[in-house]
Amino acid sequence: MARGFGSLPVTGVSLNVNRGAMAEEAFGIATQPVIYGGTYSASGSFDAVYRSDLDTELNTFFGGFTTGVVTPSASIIIYDDVAAYTVTKYAYNSLELKGAVKDFLRVSMGFIAQKAAAASGSGSGTVSYTNAPSPFYNTTIDIGGAVKCSAFSIKFDRPIDTDNFILGSSLLQTTSDGNYLQNGASTVTGSVTMANSEYSNFTSLMLDSDSEAPATGNTNPLGGGELTITCSGGTITLADCKFNEGSVSAQGRNRFDKTISFMCAVESASDITCLGATVS
Repeated sequence: MARGFGSLPVTGVSLNVNRGAMAEEAFGIATQPVIYGGTYSASGSFDAVYRSDLDTELNTFFGGFTTGVVTPSASIIIYDDVAAYTVTKYAYNSLELKGAVKDFLRVSMGFIAQKAAAASGSGSGTVSYTNAPSPFYNTTIDIGGAVKCSAFSIKFDRPIDTDNFILGSSLLQTTSDGNYLQNGASTVTGSVTMANSEYSNFTSLMLDSDSEAPATGNTNPLGGGELTITCSGGTITLADCKFNEGSVSAQGRNRFDKTISFMCAVESASDITCLGATVS
């Protein structure tokens, strides 16, 4: 049987099933006399080298990212060497894009699902790895101007209510229109590791006078700006990044490593561009 996550060209897959077992704690004996299944939950993830084949999954993730509408996909089949599993009513709740020297642009996506069950089949049989990936030497980063970097990571999260159960069913519930409930704000965070020669963005994290943190003012300004990552697979743009943490370190005579962590303010879908996806 051919391995596969549907027909996607992935590098790794995980699937977790939890039966939420309920156990009775008895009064008359010191053991658990009864154990039943409780709420049923399923979750998983995949990681892959980014190819245009993944744009459909990115579109699915970003659909409703700024509106809170989480529409699950009907099903997908995971094939291992000897068996197959159908994951039903799954929805992506996280996406991470990572790039580093000596590597390709990589994608990791996490999902929750209503259930997973054994499936029949002889393998995916349609997986193709022929579309070109995006290598590091075709990747550049711009933060208000070109910046020399050795690595970056961007994490998109959209929290889905995985405790939405009702009496009479062990399955995770959807709304009347078939969507899952989003129970928190969609967030965009990340980090950039700067080259040894880059200092201005790192120093923008620091206060150089008390006036920048007024005791009675309404704002406490942060460094940052628009972040644009250009690679052979497309463009990633975050319109309003705010630097919130930074670190610099060196060991012996090795270079100083400088890493900046950021958060992104998002008011509308136009504040995000992500490769071949349409953000809504």
